[in-house]
Amino acid sequence: DQVVTVEPNTDYEYSFWVYRPDSASNSVYKLGAGGNDTLYNPGGSQTYLNNEAVGKWTMKQVRFNSGTNTSVKLAFCAYAGTAYIDNIRLVPVVNHINNGSFENGVNGWSIHKATDFTSVKASDEGLTAIDGTNVLKGYTAATDWSFINQTVTVKPNTKYRFTISYNILNGGRLFYKGGTSSAENKFFEQSTITTATNGWKTVTKTFTTGASDTTFKFAMQLRKSNTAATYVDNIVLSEIRTVSATAQEGGSVSGLPASVYSGDAVNLTATADEGYEFNGWYAGDTKVSD
Repeated sequence: DQVVTVEPNTDYEYSFWVYRPDSASNSVYKLGAGGNDTLYNPGGSQTYLNNEAVGKWTMKQVRFNSGTNTSVKLAFCAYAGTAYIDNIRLVPVVNHINNGSFENGVNGWSIHKATDFTSVKASDEGLTAIDGTNVLKGYTAATDWSFINQTVTVKPNTKYRFTISYNILNGGRLFYKGGTSSAENKFFEQSTITTATNGWKTVTKTFTTGASDTTFKFAMQLRKSNTAATYVDNIVLSEIRTVSATAQEGGSVSGLPASVYSGDAVNLTATADEGYEFNGWYAGDTKVSD
């Protein structure tokens, strides 16, 4: 196990890869804080890793908010047989959409008809993924609509950027919208795409949540009797933030953008006036970098 420092009231994504060499392999992982070792586990109890595919690496992913906690405890336990764990990551959430590149199957998504939406390797479909190796494939020959959606937590009175990439073949169709559970078109109206793109197209939308908005629901639909596949990849919801930096007497700061998206890098330049020297970057009274 390991105890890791976190920021309070912050959304985090915890992920790792597990490999089961045979069916006897069974291990356990725990994710907790504040004396409760399984506080953030799905269902609030330790999670067994005995249903993952044998002979291949599988990614596991959990999202949680740290609440008032300033540290979390990550733990693994070998319960039976042999298991391998690799690439353990705990990072603040940048993309508020869970599994928006479908690298972890369709985990995190609610699906009306599971057979109509699948995560597939892009190369097997003759495509190149926008992000990672997998894409979402949607296809229905039924006489009904098929739905897939996800609801995530957002902040009130906050500006967000939403992006989606899709590739529609001749005969494919896609409908998508963004809002809340009670008003699914609140943040952007339903978009209807019935013309083939035959290549990736990326669409960006921005919106600002209201004072009472705490969730964002994104929904996609396939029209009944689609005669060709529709592919989707790299669905991202990121907070739009402002960056501020000021120089004390004897210098200046340049490179400040009007706004940035969570996770983007920003390059700032500090220039000392003649007779002065650069001392460092500060967050308030705390020096964070030379």
